[in-house]
Amino acid sequence: MREEMLTQKPMKLLLKFAIPAIIGMVVMAIYNIVDRIFIGNHPALGSAGLAAAATGFPIMVIVAGIGLLFGNGGGTFFAINLGAGDRDKAEKIQLNALFLGLAGGIVIMLLGNLFIDDLLHMFGASDAILPLAREYFSIIFYGTPFSMVAYYGNNFSRAQGNPRNTMNAMLFGAVFNIVFDYVLIYIFHMGMRGAAWATVLGQVGTSVWQLCFLVSEKSLIPLKFHKFQFDSKICAKIISTGMPVLAVQFSVGAVSFLLNALSRNHGGDMGLSVIAVFSSLQTMIQMPIIGLTQGQLPIISYCYGAKRNDRIAGILKSSMLLSTGYVLIAFVVIQLFTTQVVMIFNREPDFVQAANGAIRIAFAAIPILGLQIVGANVFQATRQIRQSSFLNTLRQVLLFAPLAYMLSQFFGFTGIFAALPVADVLAFAITMFMLRRLLHRLQTENTHPENETLADEEDEDV
Repeated sequence: MREEMLTQKPMKLLLKFAIPAIIGMVVMAIYNIVDRIFIGNHPALGSAGLAAAATGFPIMVIVAGIGLLFGNGGGTFFAINLGAGDRDKAEKIQLNALFLGLAGGIVIMLLGNLFIDDLLHMFGASDAILPLAREYFSIIFYGTPFSMVAYYGNNFSRAQGNPRNTMNAMLFGAVFNIVFDYVLIYIFHMGMRGAAWATVLGQVGTSVWQLCFLVSEKSLIPLKFHKFQFDSKICAKIISTGMPVLAVQFSVGAVSFLLNALSRNHGGDMGLSVIAVFSSLQTMIQMPIIGLTQGQLPIISYCYGAKRNDRIAGILKSSMLLSTGYVLIAFVVIQLFTTQVVMIFNREPDFVQAANGAIRIAFAAIPILGLQIVGANVFQATRQIRQSSFLNTLRQVLLFAPLAYMLSQFFGFTGIFAALPVADVLAFAITMFMLRRLLHRLQTENTHPENETLADEEDEDV
């Protein structure tokens, strides 16, 4: 693994890690939107079902953030120590991250069901759609321990240098989800409950797959549960390393909460239905880029741990080329075939008319989105925690949220979506400025101490 990470051509190495990760993240996007496609096209649910699903979307985003806090944070910290040659510490990280994920999932399951009505009301559910939303999310909460294990397994499998296993695990879960969506919604007529159970069963499939892999001899460091010892310092490092990705998810959740409130104020339940489609499309567009960064992250972390900073710029250049090419294609599809894309979710004429203009405006600046996301990821991979957290919250929380509120006061429902391209441009400019400074600093550091081990170090400022 070491020779591959430190000598293989950047583009070839990145593609090896990124292609399975991209496929995996697309599958994760399918998890998030396939229920909405089935719900939106069901004659008894339609736009009301989409609105109900939209109300709890911020909850699902935050739950995913907590899963990635332990899975992604632990996997990054694990990869850094593998790069430094410290297998014993890597094993401790792996076990403690699993403990954190399971504990977090159980707490979310209990608290979520205890306060479900309050949460749904807080996130925008009207009295008319609350029963549908409750049916769906009460079941989703029962699946959170499995989703935590799935996030954990996917990230540690990738950090061990086996991104293909992560792809296979997520495909396995996605097939479960899609098949059971159809069976439970259309054959057994379970409505929102059927969609929820299909999602949970998909998460169960992915988590079982990953646990079977991680305890087997195919794993680089097989899980040995009897070796587990709670280590507060390691847990703190896992959490601190994962904070940037948690910040991203919380920012998305916070923005979703704001969008739900603004859309309900300016567009009623139909506005919430449009938001459901907007958030689904945004997920589909962003997930392949996030998959690319997930492939990039363990490589850069490994090189950083091995003190081979000279490799980082080459990996980053390859990521930027790939991400830019992809978002340009997405931009053309969204702008030229908006109606066809919207009608995948629902064909009601009023809904299609309301969604078309909003979607075109919202995604006007996505050609630069890939560069911003890829650039911000480098800060996490090199454990520049504060800078990474700032950049990952910049686009959604610090820029988009206040702009959406202000523009909606002047332009109503359309103003909500006009804020996104403005936020994209500003976030891109700031990220590129900070990234240039980081790369300059890394280039000036010692880049060839082949036999040194990486000591624990405090976070650095750029």
